[in-house]
Amino acid sequence: MISDRYYMRDPNPAKGLAPLLWLIGALVGCFILQRVVEWAAPGSTYDWVALTADTIRHGRVWTLLTYSVLHEPNNLLHLIFNALGILFIGRLLLPTVGTRRFLLTYFGAALAGGVFWLAVNFTSPSRPVLLGASAGTYGLLALFCCRFAFDRMTVLLFFVIPVTIVPRYFLIVIGAIETIFFLFAELFPVGAPSTFAHSAHVAGLLAGIIAYRAMTARDAAADEEPPSRAAIELPAWRRKKKTAAEAPSFKVNLTGRENLKAEVDRILDKINTSGFGSLTAEEKRTLDEARDMMTKR
Repeated sequence: MISDRYYMRDPNPAKGLAPLLWLIGALVGCFILQRVVEWAAPGSTYDWVALTADTIRHGRVWTLLTYSVLHEPNNLLHLIFNALGILFIGRLLLPTVGTRRFLLTYFGAALAGGVFWLAVNFTSPSRPVLLGASAGTYGLLALFCCRFAFDRMTVLLFFVIPVTIVPRYFLIVIGAIETIFFLFAELFPVGAPSTFAHSAHVAGLLAGIIAYRAMTARDAAADEEPPSRAAIELPAWRRKKKTAAEAPSFKVNLTGRENLKAEVDRILDKINTSGFGSLTAEEKRTLDEARDMMTKR
């Protein structure tokens, strides 16, 4: 992984994870605000921010996304599990995909979860309510499992038991479980309907997978360098062959250590804002040269 290279590590890791910390801070802040508003005006957050069939019927379409900033006011674990999921996944995912792609995946998965949940529950007689960041968290989980598909990782189950997982197979298991619960506990409930929004979870997972495929396709297209050719070619008798002295050279001067360091710093800034996939082939070669140079020291 690119983050394993020592010259790619930020001496101030919290700076690179600022968007992640802001996102978690926003969820915590919204939870506190929700408790205050519900104490002052009970039911107001459910009428204007949470997602229900009634809010959509009244034209409050923003609730398709704003529901994700609310959590069960009497269940603090709902917020804690989502915040921990975003933290543990995001600290590994954010440096590799960049801030823009990270946030687009999160909010895209949240929107997909809201739309699919609404389609399933729009005519439900029980008048369910959707709130929570689970769909966005599941979207990040799917993107993470696709991006690091076969990297073996050890996690602490229940924060105590070490378990080694392969992300690709973990995603398959989670997807199968959520699909089964969606079919038989929400869509066609066997017994009492589930209180969990499995439809939103399934949609979040699918959104994360789609985001990964879109990123991969975009990166592959960026790596392809179309051959350059002149729009109009002169006749053979008019062409003048350039000597080696006349041929212009536009290659960046990386002979000096200071020049190489400056170029690597520029490339790292680009990775931080746009992700590793935005680099050109020449920039990737420059990073490899920097690695080789530092290895020989």
